[in-house]
Amino acid sequence: MDILSGASIGMHFRHVIEFFDCVVDGVSNGMINYDLRKRNGVIEQDPLAASRRILELRNWIQEQHEDKALELQSDMCEGDTFLGSGVRSSYNRELIYAIEHAIHHMAIIKIAVINSFPDLQLEPNFGVAFSTVRYRESACAQ
Repeated sequence: MDILSGASIGMHFRHVIEFFDCVVDGVSNGMINYDLRKRNGVIEQDPLAASRRILELRNWIQEQHEDKALELQSDMCEGDTFLGSGVRSSYNRELIYAIEHAIHHMAIIKIAVINSFPDLQLEPNFGVAFSTVRYRESACAQ
């Protein structure tokens, strides 16, 4: 899609799902590296596969009841110099990051839907940060 610089809505959903998959893997092995995520073309091309994975992730998240220490690794380069880094993090912190990252991509998806599928109606708060929703609600109440 031109509005998405050549990307598709499916690509954005795949990207979001894979960040949550990184959190799942991180809880299993104690380390998260979003740069090493698996790029699953099936999720990108098949809305039912994406929907199934989202439901699996939701169920997995609901089963998590404790925070866990994690190491966040990132592959950063400056020119030709590799600057690998590791930072202490936690499951709760990375879950919040994945949620905020998802909302950011939902906002991008919303732009594409409005421009390319004007008859498709999304929820008014689709792609809107929780803090923005609360702010708007409090501003309307005044």
